[in-house]
Amino acid sequence: MHDEIEKTEKPEKTENPNLPESAAPTENDARLILLYEIGRILASAETMNAAAPQILEAICRSLHFQLGELWCLGKNENVLRCENDWHFPSPDVEKFLAESRRFEFAKGEGLPGQVWEKGEPVLIKNYAAANFPRQPLAIESELRGAFAFPILLGKKTLGVFNFFSREILQPDELLLQMFVAVSNHVGQFIKREKIESNLRE
Repeated sequence: MHDEIEKTEKPEKTENPNLPESAAPTENDARLILLYEIGRILASAETMNAAAPQILEAICRSLHFQLGELWCLGKNENVLRCENDWHFPSPDVEKFLAESRRFEFAKGEGLPGQVWEKGEPVLIKNYAAANFPRQPLAIESELRGAFAFPILLGKKTLGVFNFFSREILQPDELLLQMFVAVSNHVGQFIKREKIESNLRE
């Protein structure tokens, strides 16, 4: 498995060698660019279903996550299901996603369910100590860190973005603040989408 993983595409940091060191993009610059890109995606998309894969890809590429998922509430709003995903090409990750699509999470269950219950981001550094039913799948796929944040409209959770990394993740307060902004932007987009849908009916 190790040989196979080494041949798959992995997220890489890109640098412009022509830029002087003082002009090289900083981490904050990259995050501002990501926020701008997400805003651009939402401005041009007509539906969340169309915007979601682009948002997942933008976040994964910018922050070097191996894959991202969007978990949405079903019509009865009792469980979360994986509705969209994006990942860097990798057979083991594709297997992880195929199995993940079979899962449903009630409030408080698994990482998406915990985020739904708390209404705030959750980061997992140690699967063994966490409420994480997909632990065996993640370990098999060499996904060592997991992070998720809610899509909020006021205090109501509309869905959950979930990301996985090959690396163990560390808490980052500024990054959490950025995802609060993303959460609010996406929540407002979904609200507008529902209003427009109701007007067309």
